[in-house]
Amino acid sequence: MGGFYRWSEWDIDEEVDLEVTKCWVLLALHSIPMRKPFTRWYHVHMVERGTQVAAETFCAPTMKGWAFSTLDGHYYVGPSSTSEEERKEREPIFRERIAPWIEDYEAEWRGKLARELEGYLEEFKKIELEKLSNLELLRLFERWIRVVVERAWEIHFLGMLSSCCIYRLFEQMCRELLDMDANHPTFKKLLTGFEHKTDEVAAGLWQLGDRAKELGLEPLFQATPDDEELLIKLAESEAGRQWLQQLRKFLDVYGWENKTIHDPCTPTWIEQPSITLPFIRADMARGGAYFLDEERERLAKEREEAERDVLSRVPVEKREWFAKLMKAAPWAGRFNEEHIYYVDGCGFAAVRHLLNEIGRRFAQAGVIDDPDDVNFLVPYEIERSLIFMERIPHRKTVRMRRQQYEEWGKPEAIQKTLAERFFLGDPAWLVERIAEDPMLAIITGMPVVKPELKADLYAAASAPGVTEGVARVIMSEAQMSEVQPGEILVTVATTPGWNPIFGIIKGVVTDQGGQLAHAVIVAREYGIPCVAGCQEATAKIKTGMRIKVDGDAGAVYIMS
Repeated sequence: MGGFYRWSEWDIDEEVDLEVTKCWVLLALHSIPMRKPFTRWYHVHMVERGTQVAAETFCAPTMKGWAFSTLDGHYYVGPSSTSEEERKEREPIFRERIAPWIEDYEAEWRGKLARELEGYLEEFKKIELEKLSNLELLRLFERWIRVVVERAWEIHFLGMLSSCCIYRLFEQMCRELLDMDANHPTFKKLLTGFEHKTDEVAAGLWQLGDRAKELGLEPLFQATPDDEELLIKLAESEAGRQWLQQLRKFLDVYGWENKTIHDPCTPTWIEQPSITLPFIRADMARGGAYFLDEERERLAKEREEAERDVLSRVPVEKREWFAKLMKAAPWAGRFNEEHIYYVDGCGFAAVRHLLNEIGRRFAQAGVIDDPDDVNFLVPYEIERSLIFMERIPHRKTVRMRRQQYEEWGKPEAIQKTLAERFFLGDPAWLVERIAEDPMLAIITGMPVVKPELKADLYAAASAPGVTEGVARVIMSEAQMSEVQPGEILVTVATTPGWNPIFGIIKGVVTDQGGQLAHAVIVAREYGIPCVAGCQEATAKIKTGMRIKVDGDAGAVYIMS
């Protein structure tokens, strides 16, 4: 156990930490695959601070934010609750501060916070990094890490906490007035059929596939499975060059996204355009009009019918307040999709380009052996070396940390963590905290076991529908190109970066996730079943197995 070589800050001490937070839960979504030291620093410093800033900004009645620690390179979250006395004091302040978000969530999020993030990114795009002196690069790096990224994380959790709190208020009102909880089919219909920013990205990729067909490039796509080779061959023909020009225009707007979510140590789409090609291939294989438009129109009609139905059953004196919550509650899902576009675009993708330039200069000066080695350093080490580079060589530090990174990231080590260290402490204590912490419901939940179903796995949350097919088990976004049309995706958890493959799969099963998990929200939008929060899915299911996913019952059956 312990931290990376010469950097053990933030490592969990079970003997001490379990006295305060009696259960820590693995943040599998951002731990698997293993993150390099720079990304790990990024998370441990920013997530804890961001959750606490958001909780205090809104004066959340039942929570104070999260504690954040690591163990063998994996992230763990420890929720912090308020006392009964604090809840009474905080409740009226919270009601006052959340009110503008209930009145017009879109104005608070898109009109203010998202626009602020867009401003940071537009400012960054104008900077020519290679022309900066070392001192200027140091100043920019410090500002981006200490000011812009800290603010981006605050915005991340301000939006997440507000939307999740509103969702909980709405669910509570549905329980009280309609005897309808979050698992009720009608409740789920009330949350679907909405557009969000990531739709623009998915639609843009689909249009690129259509354009490739129009230019007669589909045979070349089919005959060239290697993505980097395909880019070279496309540049050899006039039609291919036309298509690449359109791809570049698309990336200028939507390419500020890392290959792995929240991970500045992975390439951006701008830096490595081949990242987009598996998605475009999948869209071309599906063919036809952009299917999500039709599906969303159907879901929107179902939602509107459900809205009229539930409003007719709400007492007249409470109808206005109910209607406001019903309009605002779906932002729990919509924000969860959109914040990736804005927060990643502002923070992580830009940091990636900063690291590339710093890594190039460090390698040139002999501080490290390879430009990529900069990802094994943390900010204060980078800052110490940016002026007088030769003074502090980091080759030994990089070598030792790389060894640890590779050891902790081995498949057997990850499976051991999932099987034996998903929770540190008492999971029963965590169940109570999930009920009190609306954000925690996004990342985790306890499987609801129903013995009468005799299933192999049970869900913490689900999206409706039943399907049967061949499983494809992958552990990261980097493996998404392995997923074939008609398969059932089995993974640790998903994020908006996975959206393009939801259009070709038959169902989804995840280890981690709660009511507002990305996989659940998007599966509903795409009309496919999902069983999320199974904890043991990637351990029990192997690629090629035939499985049955029952999103209605929240269960998974291994057929072969």
